[in-house]
Amino acid sequence: MKLSLEPFDLEFIGADPYEGIYDEESGEYTSTNEEVLKQMMDSIPSEAIYLGCHNDEILGFCITWVQRIHIYIVPWNESDDYDWALLLIVWDDNWGKWEWRTEARISGIDCHKEAGKLMTKALFESWGYDFT
Repeated sequence: MKLSLEPFDLEFIGADPYEGIYDEESGEYTSTNEEVLKQMMDSIPSEAIYLGCHNDEILGFCITWVQRIHIYIVPWNESDDYDWALLLIVWDDNWGKWEWRTEARISGIDCHKEAGKLMTKALFESWGYDFT
């Protein structure tokens, strides 16, 4: 088994989902955050498997913010080195927008459930989550 937590690119992920929807004149976005999320979800390949959503409150110095993380596992077709990729769509209320994140990939695992479990666990542990 080979597991990497280094960021990487997936070919179906384009530019920033907010690119081109900012109206300079009004100073507002022309699409809502819900519309942006729907557009992002619609661009995910049909063979991707939704693993769930994780909500987290981050406690900073004198400030807190909320993250909502939609987690998908995607068959990796872009490389011979990995079989599965973990795709995240993240809402961060500190920034007030959705963003793509690709932070884990794995090889040597046939079952998508096991691959998703191993990648998610490794990623969350790298963020300092305690699963005990």
